[in-house]
Amino acid sequence: MIKTREAQKKAFDHLLTNVIQLDKDDILRKVLSTHAITTISQVLIMKSDSIDGLDYREQDGAELQHTPAHVIAVLHILKAWNAHLLQTLQLNIVDWEDESYVNPEDYMEFCLNIFNPDMDTGSVIQSPSKPSSNPSPSPSSNVKVKKADLAHEFRKGVKRDKSHYTVLKDEKQWDEWKRQTIATIYAHWHII
Repeated sequence: MIKTREAQKKAFDHLLTNVIQLDKDDILRKVLSTHAITTISQVLIMKSDSIDGLDYREQDGAELQHTPAHVIAVLHILKAWNAHLLQTLQLNIVDWEDESYVNPEDYMEFCLNIFNPDMDTGSVIQSPSKPSSNPSPSPSSNVKVKKADLAHEFRKGVKRDKSHYTVLKDEKQWDEWKRQTIATIYAHWHII
């Protein structure tokens, strides 16, 4: 399904605000605004050297400033995450509003456990109509994909409920309460 320009802008804003959790005055938003980048598709079609060369203005009419590397890295991560989702979920196009696979937890998981900053994201994406130049993916990559899918499914099955957290009623029970609370946090897959 092809979305209108406004729907694409809304989806991109949802991604930046709710998934990546950027503040309204974040430098990345200024970079995107400076270059009139309003949709995820505009980011996805950019070459790596174009992304690396992005600069920004603090406010309209201000002098251009160099964008910090950690801000540029977010755009590279988005491109790699798109390629990863296309490949692992066998999609033709990523629906950036589908919270079953585009959510803060999966984004963090990708950033911390899967993303390789040394890998060229452009070489990962293959058109379904074109045959692959590689005869088949390596067995280790299949294991990683399968392992990531199984781990993802397991985490989705963990019920997160605030009633699992008990209230501290007596300071004498502090140690036991703290142990139980930390264990519940880890069971719910929250990062401390």
